[in-house]
Amino acid sequence: MGGHRTRRCGPYVRRAQEDGELPPDLDAELAIDQLAGPLMFRRLLAERTFGAEYVHTVADAFLAANPPPRRGTANGSKNG
Repeated sequence: MGGHRTRRCGPYVRRAQEDGELPPDLDAELAIDQLAGPLMFRRLLAERTFGAEYVHTVADAFLAANPPPRRGTANGSKNG
């Protein structure tokens, strides 16, 4: 699958991974689906509008579920 949305948004996800802001093993296509899905559902299927506050809530929930790797190690794991 993939398609237009992944080609367009994928570089942003990959850059965040390279910058250590997202886990390096995060699936970019799935990440985009997790971010865009709630917005598309709300607008297209539920026929509801949303504002910046809702977008921030979706983004915050995504980031909470996909925290960046811990600093100081190559793969983000903490070795005792």
